[in-house]
Amino acid sequence: METGLYYARIWAAEHGSLDLPRTAQHGGFPLGRWLAQQRHQANLHRDLFDTPWPHEEHLVRIDPYWNPPWGMKWQRRYQAARTQLTPGRSLATTADLDALPSATAKWLFTQCSSYDSLHPEQQQLLAEIGLTSKRARALAPPQKPPQPARPTRPRLKNPPSAFAAGLPYAQAWTAQHGNLTSADYRTEHDCFPLGWWLYKQRRAAHAHVKRTGRPWPPRPATRRPRHVVEPGPARHLEPQLAPSPHVLQHRHALPQPDHQMDPHPATNLDSAPPPPTNPDGRPRHLRARTPMPLQQPPSEPDRPANRTDQHPRDQPRAETPQFTGRPSRGP
Repeated sequence: METGLYYARIWAAEHGSLDLPRTAQHGGFPLGRWLAQQRHQANLHRDLFDTPWPHEEHLVRIDPYWNPPWGMKWQRRYQAARTQLTPGRSLATTADLDALPSATAKWLFTQCSSYDSLHPEQQQLLAEIGLTSKRARALAPPQKPPQPARPTRPRLKNPPSAFAAGLPYAQAWTAQHGNLTSADYRTEHDCFPLGWWLYKQRRAAHAHVKRTGRPWPPRPATRRPRHVVEPGPARHLEPQLAPSPHVLQHRHALPQPDHQMDPHPATNLDSAPPPPTNPDGRPRHLRARTPMPLQQPPSEPDRPANRTDQHPRDQPRAETPQFTGRPSRGP
């Protein structure tokens, strides 16, 4: 802390304030970064405890505006404007501001426009460079006249019934003016937003034609009761195909129900016809299955010694005479 204060005093004695960028160094010491850390700690302590930072008084003695409540951006702009203004130069007219650099002149015009919203200490700093309250209000641009309030957009409360609700008003407007093209977007007829209603209908018609390619016929929705069947011409039924003989055979084979059966079903079980059977006595729905004989593999002696159906690779090889030495030559 003492090292930072030492270099801060030297910088303030040379430049008049502690307004320096974050990357500035003095004598090899990162003075700009150190001041940024001190401002952060002071602001954090003020927000948490609502009391001034204990080490703040040491920096205030060096520069009262080392951490102003309006921020360092405004303070840097003020220091730049103060260095560009020569002593004894007045800021009475706009020509005096136009003679300054464009960035400084624009900033001073902005301060004149918002002079009443500045902090009292900011107004005092501007007065030190010649921009008093009277001159600031004289140099401020004229205020824009208040614009009339824009009427609210009319809205219908029942969008589903918008067509049925606006149709009588459209007919009354047509009978009075001869057409609907003279109705503007904000036209109202008998306190009904007819212009807005026409805009919605035209928009719906355009979307319908663009989507389907057919004209837009708005009709009131009428539901037809489902339980009422309208009389119509007798329908000609297509002739059904006759069942095949195979189907008729199975129909006759099924037992026919006896409508004059005894109310006690246990006494009529013996009189029921037997189900159809096959010649072997089994019911028709059960088929006789004959077991297939298992084929035993041939025994080992019955197998042929040399089979011709074998692959040449699997057949036994014939013995080849072995070469024992070089043949002898004759005399």
